Amino acid sequence: MTRTWLKIANRLIPHARHDEFFKIKPKLSHIRANFKAYRDFKKLNPDELKYLIIFGLARGGTNLICSRIHYHKSFFCVSEQEDPKTKITFRLFLLRSIYGSLGLQDKQIAQLKWLVYNKVDVPGDSWDSVGVNSGKSKYLFYLRNPLRVIISKDGYARKNDRPEWIYSNSSFKQTIEEALNLIKTYNKAVEINRSVVKLTLHEQFCRNWQKELKSLFGFIDSSISPVIDEDAWKEFFKEMYCCDTKPVYKDGWLRCLSCGRFLWGYGNFNPTVPISLDRTLSEDIRSFFKESDLDYFRKVFTPRLANFWINDKDHMYEHDFPEDILQDLKFLPD
Repeated sequence: MTRTWLKIANRLIPHARHDEFFKIKPKLSHIRANFKAYRDFKKLNPDELKYLIIFGLARGGTNLICSRIHYHKSFFCVSEQEDPKTKITFRLFLLRSIYGSLGLQDKQIAQLKWLVYNKVDVPGDSWDSVGVNSGKSKYLFYLRNPLRVIISKDGYARKNDRPEWIYSNSSFKQTIEEALNLIKTYNKAVEINRSVVKLTLHEQFCRNWQKELKSLFGFIDSSISPVIDEDAWKEFFKEMYCCDTKPVYKDGWLRCLSCGRFLWGYGNFNPTVPISLDRTLSEDIRSFFKESDLDYFRKVFTPRLANFWINDKDHMYEHDFPEDILQDLKFLPD
């Protein structure tokens, strides 16, 4: 009986969440939820949606800020590197959120006002080449200390078979170039239209995420207040689709007690872990990097900015970041 329903659903709602049900013993309740969500989607007018485009580096913390935005009923955060210029499909809502197929939960598509695109590739000559629905997009440049990005990449690579991210001369210079391009693109964007562009430092967000999230929502839409409850994930995640049960917190993760599946976001992001600057700054930069690489880092980012990042400590993120030190980055040394 279930297989028959799935065949019908595949014809009526192609590429929807039931594609995953074949692997996890689908429940009819989920198929009914699919159809309800699909009816809402058909009423959605994409021209009425607004867009937040987030530029950031791999292992740069964008999943963290996206998760906090996603808990709000007016926002839907799309997974990494989706193209905001492509047509909005039902599959986007059912499978491609920051939490994959578990991102819809009891969100009402009809209530959405903003689509958030996460970790979009930084454009080349024109910062707004991803522009969609002119006048309806805002742009967040989410910047993490590039040295800590490299440390994070190295740790992730050794656990998840990503050899290209292991710390080496080539991987070091590639990340530095990507960070430089991100900053130069931000500088261009500010020159063109400051009102639709915002810079947020990952470390500052980790130090006081409630304050930074309020600031971000004020920039996006001052009429909307963010969800600033530390435990918002407890209210948001009401079901695991694998076994039609509510996820249970156990051993530091949300999981299904029936089959043992974990709930996580892209990049192995764990929504239950408290945001902590101490954890972000836990690795000593000078002991991790070769001195020759730090010298190269100073040449690229100028001594003032480079030393800010090489010597970063908790107290350095108490105050607003002095954006003027980003203005002198004009070239990448040979």
